[in-house]
Amino acid sequence: MAYENGYNALDYIGGCYRRYQQDPMIFQKVSNLLMVYKTRSDWPHNLMDFDNAFHTILGASVSNLIFDFGFKYLYDERIEWPEEAESFKHELRAFYTSIYPFLIQGFYATTHPMKFYNIATSPNDNHKIIRFMRVDGSSIEFIMEDQEIRGLISLLEGLLEKRGEER
Repeated sequence: MAYENGYNALDYIGGCYRRYQQDPMIFQKVSNLLMVYKTRSDWPHNLMDFDNAFHTILGASVSNLIFDFGFKYLYDERIEWPEEAESFKHELRAFYTSIYPFLIQGFYATTHPMKFYNIATSPNDNHKIIRFMRVDGSSIEFIMEDQEIRGLISLLEGLLEKRGEER
């Protein structure tokens, strides 16, 4: 099965490659810029502003470079990279790997801000600190003893059982 623009990587992202040739630090600049946008109080609702800056620096939008090319083709062995673009390919892969989790979390948080994202723990001799995180970056921490953790697990299992009975 052939790809819509063939197999040459630069047929998809040639504009970004030309920008990289002029300034090999463009990926670092955009990574730094993302960290600035993430610290703003309107994160993740400032993603469109970030996308405009992203496009200005890289010559491609987030959706085009990261979610389209990066997700579909960046690691596809059938995609051909010119020999002179080898360093660009490695830089782009590192950039994609580092930026993708933040962007997907940000875009998801704009549509599902209250959704559960992760749990982190910090064990202590006497108790455990447990942080529950939402996709919008909000979190809440609890100090919990083993018995309280077992109670929480039992409560959650009970929710699953009730949900199974409803179906």
